[in-house]
Amino acid sequence: MSETADEAFAQFVRARGASLMRYGFLLSGNEADAADLLQDALIGLRGKWSRIRRQEAVEAYVRRSMARQYIRIWRRRRREHLVGTPPDLTAPADQVWPQAVITVPARFGAGANEPITMLDEHRMLLAVRVSADKVVSLAVYDTRTGTERLLTDLPDPPGVRGYWPGAFTAAGGMVVWTAYVFGNDRSQTSEYWTMRDDGTDKRRFTTGDVGERRVAVDGTLYGSGMDRGGISRMPLAGGTPAKIAGSEGFEITRWPWAVTAAPAGTDRPEAWNLLTGERRTPKPRPQPTRWWTAADQDVWLGLDANGRTFAQATDGSWELTTNGFEARSITGGRFDRGTVKNWLHPNDPRPPAIWDLRTGLVGTFTGDSFRQQVSRPLLWSPAGDSLKVVDVSRI
Repeated sequence: MSETADEAFAQFVRARGASLMRYGFLLSGNEADAADLLQDALIGLRGKWSRIRRQEAVEAYVRRSMARQYIRIWRRRRREHLVGTPPDLTAPADQVWPQAVITVPARFGAGANEPITMLDEHRMLLAVRVSADKVVSLAVYDTRTGTERLLTDLPDPPGVRGYWPGAFTAAGGMVVWTAYVFGNDRSQTSEYWTMRDDGTDKRRFTTGDVGERRVAVDGTLYGSGMDRGGISRMPLAGGTPAKIAGSEGFEITRWPWAVTAAPAGTDRPEAWNLLTGERRTPKPRPQPTRWWTAADQDVWLGLDANGRTFAQATDGSWELTTNGFEARSITGGRFDRGTVKNWLHPNDPRPPAIWDLRTGLVGTFTGDSFRQQVSRPLLWSPAGDSLKVVDVSRI
């Protein structure tokens, strides 16, 4: 290593050493292990220093190295508890997980783009919004070509007091949304719309409400409401929603799974595969636990005996204390063996962040916009005339 490179390396260690030490403490829970993690990562960094082209990625590289080493230790120990203060929040998400961040235009035509979900690995579904309560069209952004095209215009029928399309979702090659119709006679009805994700075969049908969280799969519309009154299904050809027997208290999370977790908590934690009938419950704990706010088939959140929030694998193989973070969503199971993604409470003075509790990596972002989906949730923030969109399934 040249003298200039040596000095640059030393400057980096002086400037970021304390922050990385705190990060190591978060991962390991003690100063000795934190120092070992940092030392091993810096040794690896020193050997690669001259080959790093983007200096702004150096800290992200060190954090990843520390996280990987910690995972190797964790696998040997099989069960770890994260303790101490929340991680130091300095690295933007697009540096920590560049593979997960997609840049899309902030506007399309006369409206503002609002990410909905990924239709597949390369196509993002966007709603084009012209006001707070009005979406006029749906568009698709292709990450391979960097281009956006109109998918379909949304109707704006005359003779009604209000017509508000919303609650868009997509899965299984189908896009589904609801239009809330407010008549001049003060009546209120709901229209359901479906179409293929290439914009063809757009159909409307009027039905009773099936809930806010819905998905169209194999010719059937499934939905659940925030009241946890159960899960309904009906043919896309139309008809009356039918309640699935035994689904009271469940809510669709990541298709095809539904869970009993709720904002007020539950004493009956259970995950249910609506297609196969498989059921899972988190491994019992030594003391009574209130399970709450979010869960999927592989990870659960709860409150321990000391009132601390924790995340636990369904099979009990690992448990982590989510100190300093308020968990908003679990996006595990379908992409990373039960990883929990969390972002800071909006009232926290620190920037919002995503915290991958299984690896310890943390990425900050400047906004707090999140599109909860039963397929692939997206999180985004403004960046000038663009949007930085995080596809959490790629983290």
